[in-house]
Amino acid sequence: MYKLVKLGLLTLLLIGFACQTKINEQVVTPKNTTDQKSNIRMPFSQKVYLLNNKNGYSDLYEVKYDFQGLGSSTLLNHLKTFNGHSHMTVSPDGETLVIVNNGKNKKGINEGKIFFYQPESGAEKSFKLRKANGKGVVRTDKKVGITQVDFDRKGRLFIAGGFYEVVPTRSLSNGKLKAVSFNSDIREWWDFASLQGSTMEYLTTKNYLRVAANDMVIAEDEDDDDDQLTNDYFSNDQVSTSFNPNSKLKFKGGDITFTQSSVETGGFEEEHLITFTRAYGGAAIKVKIGMGTNGKPKVNGEYLFNIDRKVTGAALMGDNHVIVSTAGRNAFKIYSLDGDIIASPSITFTQETIDKGKNFTKTSAGDMACTQVFDLEGESGTDGLVTDRVIRNPGGANDDAWFHEYWNLAEMKLYRPNYSYDVTPDDMPDVSKDQRKNSANADIADLRERPKLFTSLGGNGGYAIMKFRAPTVVTNSTYIQVVETTWGRSPDYEYYKKDNQGVYYEDNSAIQRAWNSYSERAKVYVWVASDGKQPRYINDSWIGDTNSSSNMGQWIEIGTARLTNNIFPLAHIAENTNGLNYGDVIQWVKIVDHESEESDCFDINFVSAFSNYCEDYGAGNFDNIVDKNAFVSRYLRGYNYADRLDQHNEEGLVTFTNNPKSVHHSFMNKDFGDNVMVVNAAQNDNSNRNSHNQPGNADDSRTFFKDYIPVLAGETYYFSAEVLNVIQWGDLNDPLLDMYIDYNIGFNNANRVSLDQPLNLVEGDYWQQMYLEFTAPASGIVTIGIAEISDKWLGNDFAIDNISFSCTPPVWQRASPCLEVLKINFEDNNDAPFTSEYALASNTSNSLIPQGKYIITDDPSFNHFYFTTFENTSTAMIVNGSISSSNPAALSTNVMVESGARYTLSVDLGDINISNDSDINLIVTIDGVDYPHLVPDVSGSATNAWTTFEKCWTSNFTGSATISIRTDNNGAGGNDFGIDNLIVKKDCSDCQ
Repeated sequence: MYKLVKLGLLTLLLIGFACQTKINEQVVTPKNTTDQKSNIRMPFSQKVYLLNNKNGYSDLYEVKYDFQGLGSSTLLNHLKTFNGHSHMTVSPDGETLVIVNNGKNKKGINEGKIFFYQPESGAEKSFKLRKANGKGVVRTDKKVGITQVDFDRKGRLFIAGGFYEVVPTRSLSNGKLKAVSFNSDIREWWDFASLQGSTMEYLTTKNYLRVAANDMVIAEDEDDDDDQLTNDYFSNDQVSTSFNPNSKLKFKGGDITFTQSSVETGGFEEEHLITFTRAYGGAAIKVKIGMGTNGKPKVNGEYLFNIDRKVTGAALMGDNHVIVSTAGRNAFKIYSLDGDIIASPSITFTQETIDKGKNFTKTSAGDMACTQVFDLEGESGTDGLVTDRVIRNPGGANDDAWFHEYWNLAEMKLYRPNYSYDVTPDDMPDVSKDQRKNSANADIADLRERPKLFTSLGGNGGYAIMKFRAPTVVTNSTYIQVVETTWGRSPDYEYYKKDNQGVYYEDNSAIQRAWNSYSERAKVYVWVASDGKQPRYINDSWIGDTNSSSNMGQWIEIGTARLTNNIFPLAHIAENTNGLNYGDVIQWVKIVDHESEESDCFDINFVSAFSNYCEDYGAGNFDNIVDKNAFVSRYLRGYNYADRLDQHNEEGLVTFTNNPKSVHHSFMNKDFGDNVMVVNAAQNDNSNRNSHNQPGNADDSRTFFKDYIPVLAGETYYFSAEVLNVIQWGDLNDPLLDMYIDYNIGFNNANRVSLDQPLNLVEGDYWQQMYLEFTAPASGIVTIGIAEISDKWLGNDFAIDNISFSCTPPVWQRASPCLEVLKINFEDNNDAPFTSEYALASNTSNSLIPQGKYIITDDPSFNHFYFTTFENTSTAMIVNGSISSSNPAALSTNVMVESGARYTLSVDLGDINISNDSDINLIVTIDGVDYPHLVPDVSGSATNAWTTFEKCWTSNFTGSATISIRTDNNGAGGNDFGIDNLIVKKDCSDCQ
């Protein structure tokens, strides 16, 4: 199997096939006149062309189609006829159709040509096309075989039938022609104004595959020679119906196209090159062009989905949809890139085309191409006022009421209005009916006092479906905003208000005032997927009617939108709506006019989702919980609330109290002053006790706290909590807690951030800290969680307080003065974890020989004949110093610190070698800062061998600080030492 390695962004941005980005379409800017119009913006501004080959001629048609509503029919208008069987593409500037034919027609003429044709003006230039030899010399007697033709994103004109680049020629002194060489991989010779038909008769070919492969993908094990590169991939008699990804990719007829990239659309889709080929019985194949390690190019592919085996042309249109022509059909097919057939619009003809006799019953062999405008800033038709898809009006009433920083604006994906009557002249006369029907206006948030960019639903039942760039999620602080355009009305009627307890309610008087002022309204729905995965593409199989549902999910009504600003608090709505739950992912919104009584009915200005990205999303403290069962249901997945935690042998319970003893007879008796959450943790090792842990569901059941948080790209977030072991009777088990952040919704690459090591919550009446720091790589949704992962039922219970997730480093609320935050004394199983760059010796006689080993022991003399004997049974770390020049660390550990807090480190360090040698120079490193410490040589005296190192420091960051101990003496003697009683305390009064 060929191994393909990606370089940078999916670098198949080579061959910008079939649908080029048009960047200079004429723009009609708005004026204060009744005939104001605006160009249709992303993604519907495009023209599609069909080239229909029959009887040695190629007829060119413009295909007119309702891309906004995915209509049921197309209207073809004939433009021109060309000699020969032809293929076509669009120039990178979107101005010119480039039509390449093999020159064969019914008169027997055999001369390949390239036509440059501008459909707007009818201007045309043409050149002969001939093949060049390996040195670039033109063979005027040798034509080029053609199966597909397109420009890549660097302006290189690609001919398939072999992998060739089309280039101009230059004359040699001997009268021959040679292919032009370029100093750059960017081509602009195709510019229509620059083409010189009077001085340049021929265009020719160069090897395309090799230069293209260098742009794209590195591949292994390539053994093709040049002849194979030009012949093996392209076949007119390819009959295989089985695609094998390990075999050489085959092309036969059909067409090739590039999907939309994030560079064009402003989204985060990757770009892919897809061939729609007759090979393999008709298939869509993702093409991968690469360079082998032996320096030879290669092509292979990835199967996507089946298509009709008689496919002749394909062009990208709409929202990464592909319109496909098929020989012998009277309709096109429109596919999503998932392979679903979205629509099958029939073919009809303009009367002019019928009068010319250029209508046909069924398509023949041919090609398709299209242009699109990806106007990311929406400058078309807006006088260049748009920034980040918003027209601001700072200080204006609409701007003040509607604007939200970092909002997530939705894009129009399907527009099906219900126009049954005309717009009345007095209804915003500056905006024409044509402009009101421009669906892309809803992609722009127009915050001017008299907004002119909006999309009308036309009448009762007219609807639009929109999609957020990144998904949002139902949380306490997530809102969907639908803004309607009506001039001269209040910018915000405040339909939702909060009562004295902070609970939302709908203000019926505001609703009635808005209706009396202007009777427009629309139902708003969100799509809730059954499996939590939002669809990528529009498809009639799921968009359905307003109240339909399927096994994919269903549309859930979240309320009615009325005049101007409509804010829908999702968590409140979820509490009162069947089918919508806290944590549900949302990316699609449907807006349906509902019995509006005004002219063209509900007008969509824009739709957004927004959150307060840096508020504290944690559960905070637990003193003011009104509905305890609702709180547990929302945040504590799989756990249940109970007043007491020691009833009926149940596990997986939580309660809220200021004293753990009051809710469980075996818990510690301590008054915390205010409420904390006490957890009788779930387990799966005692079948006689109830637990929510079930086989196959361990990950979810271990997580007792879980929430979904919207995050902003580049922002740093802090996830923290304070925890305490509530069992104090010396059992064998302690709670084992983990904390994690999954960035998995709306991100290109899902990943998890978690504690370096789970927190072993040892017994003690002091609180410990859990802490994670996370910088969002993109805007999206993260899942945060805290899990008890010991799976033990005896001793795994704990208290937790002050759960926080915010943009502010945590301030620990329950930290005691001079709190011990880390301990390593080698006496029990409660030590903090540590690592060593020394080898661990076995507990056998003289096992510390040779150098570079350590052991935890109470009798060093047993493990080395030159080491001391302890006077008592105290256990310590004994180190036979390394002779390595790298000065390895004997012990390293990590402690969580808080910016601005003061910490004290103390550690006992001793001479354990009984021989007379030099003093021991040790280095204690705290977060990258070295502190030397000299241990005097006392020949291993049992009473005077140990000294104590102490250091007080202030942390300048919040996170994990590393502490390590090593010696820089790498001689054979004078570098043996012991380590014991390493303790870190916080906020001690004597730490100045």
